[in-house]
Amino acid sequence: MNKLVGKLVLISFFLFIVLYGAWAAGVVLREPDICFLLAGGRDIVQHGQLPYTDPFAYTLTDPVIVQQWLTEVVFYLVYATTTGVGLLVMDAAVLCLTFVVMPYRICRLNGIGPAKALGVAVLAALSSMSHLSVRPELFSCLLIACFLELLARLDRAEGSDKSRINWLFVAAFAGLMILWVNMHSLFIAGPLLIGFYAACRLIERFVFKLETRVNPTIFVALAGSVLAIGVNPYATRLIAYLSTFFLPYASGTLKLRANEMAPITLGSLQNPLFYPFFVMCALGLFALVKHGLAKPQKPGDLFFKLIIPGGIVGGFKTVRTIPISALLLAAGTANIWSRQVAVEKPLDAQLKEMCNLPVFAPTCVVFAALGAYLMTNIIPPEFPQGSTAFKPPMGAIAYIEKSPPPGKVLNDPHFGDVLMWQMKDAPKLFFDSRYYLFGQDLIDEYWTMVMCRDDWKERMDHYGFDWVFIPADLKLAQALSNDPNWKVLYADKFSVIISRVNAPELKR
Repeated sequence: MNKLVGKLVLISFFLFIVLYGAWAAGVVLREPDICFLLAGGRDIVQHGQLPYTDPFAYTLTDPVIVQQWLTEVVFYLVYATTTGVGLLVMDAAVLCLTFVVMPYRICRLNGIGPAKALGVAVLAALSSMSHLSVRPELFSCLLIACFLELLARLDRAEGSDKSRINWLFVAAFAGLMILWVNMHSLFIAGPLLIGFYAACRLIERFVFKLETRVNPTIFVALAGSVLAIGVNPYATRLIAYLSTFFLPYASGTLKLRANEMAPITLGSLQNPLFYPFFVMCALGLFALVKHGLAKPQKPGDLFFKLIIPGGIVGGFKTVRTIPISALLLAAGTANIWSRQVAVEKPLDAQLKEMCNLPVFAPTCVVFAALGAYLMTNIIPPEFPQGSTAFKPPMGAIAYIEKSPPPGKVLNDPHFGDVLMWQMKDAPKLFFDSRYYLFGQDLIDEYWTMVMCRDDWKERMDHYGFDWVFIPADLKLAQALSNDPNWKVLYADKFSVIISRVNAPELKR
């Protein structure tokens, strides 16, 4: 009977993974950001080098740093060789590896039974569904999970000889950092995780007297990961770039109209996608209060205890960080559960035979990829995919391809994303949704003009726009449609293209 139950549990688990992959493939293309990522990768591949100045926007004239260049190249090459189907299959596979396989591995590493480990993996995957994406942060989440597993393994790797450096771990951290620094701006989380772990080990040594000396491996790994940051095409200039562009974005001084950057509020209770994260928070807090407030019992315990409240705070502060918070909660909770002495249950005994095989993790990834592939037959991939929140202006772009208006354009940022990808020789844009490049001032300028606020006409004249490409429901679209100095070239329910009457093409 227990064997039958074990099989049913495993079948249900794999069915969940198929549905998880299908869900990912059905929703991740609804953000137009994928367009500028693919366009950027195409530009790098076709030219065989990184751009010196931005190839898409005329408002960006200074030298640019394409910090996530490797991700853009990977996305484009996968798309170019396997079409959009392959890109969605890859995305689902990486998501499964990150939010299913890695939490399960960390739980089993801590001695958690297979049944409970599968439950944690399901919760982590469900929590990630609040913000699935095919963005560079996809790889940041995977690398954070890898770092958490390496840190969970570190005490075992140190052994009894606390003076010996484990160079394999140092090389692993440094190698992952070299990948990370070229794939996403969140690479700074790598040294922060290692540094926080090292600080916790020092506290355990000098405050809790947990060990007579701290193994130097973690400190050498921290130094190696910091040095690895310099292994990128821009060397140390990358750090200055992050402080100029990304820190305002992360700190909130760059204010965007994006729900993903909003905190969790009481209104969030209406969204069931947040419930698995709430359950993980409750489990983490319960484990922390019941078993985690005692003195650390082994090296590294303090770190894994503290990442539980850290994960909760991070997830509640910004919806976008919930997937990362789920990884922290899974690792922290698993560490505390490992301190409990429990008799192995019959179900765990049955699942051990099936879940500990070398093919278990690859099977999970294959099932997620299968789910994504099946979904592409139901919803063919489009870049981007239309939704109630955003309608890709494909009709307007077809008009621009056929009769491109000359001169400077004032464009909606998301329309710009789609334009730069759909047209290989797209007109230079005012801006797009790479907001961190353009800054708050330009964002404010745009909304002043399209909402016809204050001195919007003077702003329009200042930039010298020859045509506009914006959503049809904006005030500027209505104002220019009724202005004799402007002429509507194209209009549908969602977008308009309006040109000055004295634009070059209208003079001929």
